[in-house]
Amino acid sequence: MISRRSDATSDLGVRGRLRVLAIATAVACGTVVSGGSAAMASATNATEAALAGYKANVAEPTVKKPRKPWLDSVGITLTDDTAPTVFRVSANGGVPWVYDPRNAAGSRWQSLRQVPGSQGGFVTNITVAQGDPAASPVVGATFALAITARTGAGIYQTTCAVEDAGGDVTFTPVGGVLTNCSAWALLPA
Repeated sequence: MISRRSDATSDLGVRGRLRVLAIATAVACGTVVSGGSAAMASATNATEAALAGYKANVAEPTVKKPRKPWLDSVGITLTDDTAPTVFRVSANGGVPWVYDPRNAAGSRWQSLRQVPGSQGGFVTNITVAQGDPAASPVVGATFALAITARTGAGIYQTTCAVEDAGGDVTFTPVGGVLTNCSAWALLPA
C-alpha cells in the first residue's frame, strides 16, 4: 500500500512522490512516534536533504512544438504567358521543396536538396521571390526565382532560372542535380 500511487500525490511530480514515499516509509517503520511532530519534521528534513541534488542530476525534458510545413509562393508572368505562373516553395519535414506547375504531373515538386551546395540541413523557413536572372547558372536566363531558406546553420539563398531565350527552363534534375539553380550560398550577416 505504501508504494501505491494515490490521487493525492499524482500531481506532486517525482520529488513530491518520493517525499511522500519516504515519509510513509518512516511512519510504517516506526520512526515517528505518536504525537511526534518533531520526528516527522526530522524525517521530512532528511528527505529534503536526500533529494537536494536529485533534480540537478536529471535533465529537464524539453517540449518541442510540432513543426508545421512552411509554404510560400510567387507569381511571375513569363514571356509567352498572359497570366502569372505561380511557383511555390515548402519546407515540409525540414526538407526544402519547389513546385513548378509546368512540369509533368508527378514531378512538379522537386527537392531543393538537389541544388549544388546543399548540406541537408533542417529547413525551418523558406521564401521565394522573383530573382535576378543573371545570378542563375543558366546563360541568357530571362526570369529567375530567388529562394531563401533558414536552417540551424544560417540563412542560405539560391537563384533558379525559370525561363531563357529558348523558352521554359524547368526544375528537372540532370544526373540527380538541379542544374538551373546556383549553389546554395550563406547570406552574410
